[in-house]
Amino acid sequence: YRDVPDVTDGWVITLDRDFAISTLLPILLEFIPAQFVAKVEKGDVCRVRLKSGSSVTFRTYAQGWTKFQGAKIHYAAFDEEAPEDVYDEVMVRLIDHQGPHWVAMTPLSGKTWVWSKIVKDRHLHDPKDVEIFQWKTTDNPHVDPARVKKVFGRMAPEIQIARMDGSFIDLQGLVWPNFDEQVHMVDEFDLPTHLKLWVGLDGGIRHPFACVCGATDERGGIVL
Repeated sequence: YRDVPDVTDGWVITLDRDFAISTLLPILLEFIPAQFVAKVEKGDVCRVRLKSGSSVTFRTYAQGWTKFQGAKIHYAAFDEEAPEDVYDEVMVRLIDHQGPHWVAMTPLSGKTWVWSKIVKDRHLHDPKDVEIFQWKTTDNPHVDPARVKKVFGRMAPEIQIARMDGSFIDLQGLVWPNFDEQVHMVDEFDLPTHLKLWVGLDGGIRHPFACVCGATDERGGIVL
């Protein structure tokens, strides 16, 4: 519990608007007694207004950091990992009220900026400024541990660690985690002209451009 002003404006920030309305909004309304709610808005802006004058507004990462400028908020709650530029802009929005923020996430994107800026050097942060909690999926008393292990057991070991333990993993090599040069590499040769050729492009906005060229043969073999 925290001492807060009588009227507060806060943000809940998540992946997209549909998820906010279908999943997070109902959860929020479970916690707020109905008699305190003045209005629930689901238009261009999704917002819960309280009779006290306080409000909770849902924002999305898809909006981009420029859409977060100018506001002064009392707190922010991030659902899953935010893009770094969005996170930094929200931190600026919290300055006036010295507001707290929370991030609840599964580290499926590997050792991103969250790892390098917050988690890796946690010992450098003042404990009064930063608290880090890590839970395993099996710590949840409302899920069947056997079922969790069965479902996650089908995933790559590294992904299991991230999902089940909440641990940050190094994603290098995870596209083909079983790749072995001795098994999967062949000497250079000229492709027969009758093979079907494929070209896949990923232009990327945040990351480098990528291109993969492949050919398939009659037996289902693939050459990249």
